[in-house]
Amino acid sequence: MITKEYFEAWINIAGVITGLLLVFIFTPFYMNSGKAALLRCKILYPDENPIFFIKSSMLQSIIITALFGAFLGTFILPFFIFEGLHSIRQVSVSTLWIYCFAFLIGLYGIFFRFNITYVLTDRGIRIISPYRILRPMFKEDFFIKYDDIKSVQLNKSFFMSRLLIHLKNDEIFRGLVGFVHLEKAEKIITGYMNKGV
Repeated sequence: MITKEYFEAWINIAGVITGLLLVFIFTPFYMNSGKAALLRCKILYPDENPIFFIKSSMLQSIIITALFGAFLGTFILPFFIFEGLHSIRQVSVSTLWIYCFAFLIGLYGIFFRFNITYVLTDRGIRIISPYRILRPMFKEDFFIKYDDIKSVQLNKSFFMSRLLIHLKNDEIFRGLVGFVHLEKAEKIITGYMNKGV
């Protein structure tokens, strides 16, 4: 038997530890994904010259990963440590499998989201999977040629910036949302559009 105060302190510490652990595991992948995508782009498309990559902010990646890891230590791990535990707030013994399954899917989703890498080459915009484990989720045949772009529109806000790409066929590509260095990407794209590439 343990006291409620001890248990609350334990889950809080466990949440911090698992949050930091997940950050330490994932951060090297986040940091290397841009370089890995540029290298893979050179291998896949040797006739193109990769110029710049667009990815999520490291700070955003670390914060979301830490919060997700904290959920593991606070709401899932205690069920495997303490005997006779019936529930922790919204998680109960009967719904634990749902939360475990959702955690695993969410873990992959976070890893996927924060490793999405767009590469600007001298011919257009590509999405490149930096790691083999993510390749089933990426459409690596995605390609927007600069000469298919009519205009680009950067919408900046405090929380999230987005770069809208208006195509000549009247479609709008809205995939560049929540990434950093979109201002530089806009300048590169506009520069190549003006060259008539």
